[in-house]
Amino acid sequence: MTGGDSSESQTTGLAIGCTFAVILMIVNVVLIVWEVFKQNNKVQPQSGSSSSIPSNLSLSSNPPLPSNPPLPSYPPLPSNPTMRNRFYITIPGVSDDEFQGSRFLLHYNETEKCPSTTTVIDSLIGLPHVNDENHPVLQLIKKGDPAHNVLRAYSSNEKFGSTEFYSYVNKLLHDDKDAKVKNLMPFIRRATWQINKHGPIECTTVYRGMTLDEKRRSYFTPGRIFRFPGFTSTSLSKHMARNYGNTLFEIRIPPRCQQVKDISNFSCYKNEQEWLFSPYSRFQVRANQQNIIVLDAMENMI
Repeated sequence: MTGGDSSESQTTGLAIGCTFAVILMIVNVVLIVWEVFKQNNKVQPQSGSSSSIPSNLSLSSNPPLPSNPPLPSYPPLPSNPTMRNRFYITIPGVSDDEFQGSRFLLHYNETEKCPSTTTVIDSLIGLPHVNDENHPVLQLIKKGDPAHNVLRAYSSNEKFGSTEFYSYVNKLLHDDKDAKVKNLMPFIRRATWQINKHGPIECTTVYRGMTLDEKRRSYFTPGRIFRFPGFTSTSLSKHMARNYGNTLFEIRIPPRCQQVKDISNFSCYKNEQEWLFSPYSRFQVRANQQNIIVLDAMENMI
């Protein structure tokens, strides 16, 4: 190697070394700058916080979840002056044994079969809320057709005190108290005389709505024979009967059934298409299908 070549090699090596040193310096500067950048942008936890989440985003400050909306409240049965609670009675029924021991049957057997209109009026004056024969119910009986005067009075909306007459009558029958049933009996006897032996000439189905809970509904087991203690108001219209409770009774009346009558022609509310059964009429349960109970009307001729 000549002297010139040696000098050139030394110069080249020095240049490479300087370049490498500059690169290392640049790398160090970059690393320093990166560290400074990270330190300046690091999220610091705020005082009292257990995490790095800013307090304005903490779970404790989130708005509460909305509460469940209240359950809907259902309105009562529609109030209609032509839809009366005569079709809306909650007492299920009584057995034949209970009927045989009733004060009703005792006084029924002691009262003449068809008391006169005067006898009926005089006996009703003996009840509370009636002072004389000028009472509206008694006037309906006095002035009505003798063939159905007490039934027309029963189907009216006239009141005894604060209670409709039909409701008052049925309550006395349900309570079965001796003195009041005795005073009421001439009215009952004349009513049954006007009802009996006027049944349908062919098989007829009528309907009755009642409000029953599960316990009372379970009373009506298929095959059971029972009696409704008061008058039993029914309708040819299934739609109308449904308005009177959560349970629909479908009642099948055999031809010429003795203790039921179509009173729609002289009722105060002809649109109700009402068929009226005598007090303590007898029925047998044919089927109980949740909210529909099928009954067969039975002969009882008391």
